[in-house]
Amino acid sequence: MSSQTRKRAISPWLVPQFLIGLIALFTGVAIAAQASRVDELIPILIFGLPGLWLVIRCPVAGVYCTSEGVVYRGIMKTVRTGWADVVGVETATTSSPAATAYFPRLRLSSGGEVDLMSVAGYGMKNTRVEEVIEWLRASKAEFDRTSR
Repeated sequence: MSSQTRKRAISPWLVPQFLIGLIALFTGVAIAAQASRVDELIPILIFGLPGLWLVIRCPVAGVYCTSEGVVYRGIMKTVRTGWADVVGVETATTSSPAATAYFPRLRLSSGGEVDLMSVAGYGMKNTRVEEVIEWLRASKAEFDRTSR
């Protein structure tokens, strides 16, 4: 895999997030269009800007692999991690009263972790998430094999 070649893993949950962003953006713009005073523009801050952010970030969110490493693009941040810094890929979970989320976690040589939440799966143990984890492990193994 060359450095220009990128493979991407995404979550189907990005589609509803994008649609929520679109609705929020249109709501903020519709309210702002009828505003006659400056203080009536506050809804654009409440609805429009977060909606715009989701509309911009959702189409590029996901996990990308290159020969150099992993690029994680979440809704709020982008993290680039070189394969040399990754010591393992594991399944991680987080629970709430509503659901359990399964997601890939990169363990780093520095002792840190990178949670890849933009490809999370919810409910029972998610096979799509397991496939992403296996894909990340295979990409890491390929890097280890070619860097010797």
